[in-house]
Amino acid sequence: LVGPTGGYLIGYLVITLIVGFLKQRKTAGVIGLTVFCIAGMLACHLFGALWLAISMGYTPWQALLVGSAPYLLFDSIKAAGAGALGLRLRNHLTKAGIAV
Repeated sequence: LVGPTGGYLIGYLVITLIVGFLKQRKTAGVIGLTVFCIAGMLACHLFGALWLAISMGYTPWQALLVGSAPYLLFDSIKAAGAGALGLRLRNHLTKAGIAV
């Protein structure tokens, strides 16, 4: 947690808080869940880049370019997939009588 990637690890916890909080506030379809996932991912990248800047002596801009920019496109694609998969999974669990 104290190394250069520690902020990203903490950011994963922030993702769960953001997505869970937003999900409780609004019932969402695929688009909504995707937006929630992307919001969480951006917060994770923010925490990670800030910690990277502190631990490595980078400026915040350098840390964003080195630690986050190369991964933003792929992470956005994963967020869209998580939104679609999450909705399908929730629908199947509801049909099976498992409350989520």
